[in-house]
Amino acid sequence: MGGVFSKPKAPEKSEEQLKAEKAQAAELDRLSAKEESQKMAMARRRRGRASLISGEETGVKTTLG
Repeated sequence: MGGVFSKPKAPEKSEEQLKAEKAQAAELDRLSAKEESQKMAMARRRRGRASLISGEETGVKTTLG
């Protein structure tokens, strides 16, 4: 009786569907990376030139060495 009440299985996806999903995922990744870089650029503009200097370029050491 287990087979009578089981859910119907979805058909396997065709190669075209798999390619379309892969392309859509790549496009989404590209757009999200572009959006993130635009947000970072907006933050740099807001903070000014000082935001371009980071890490070792500031000359401030965080260790005792």
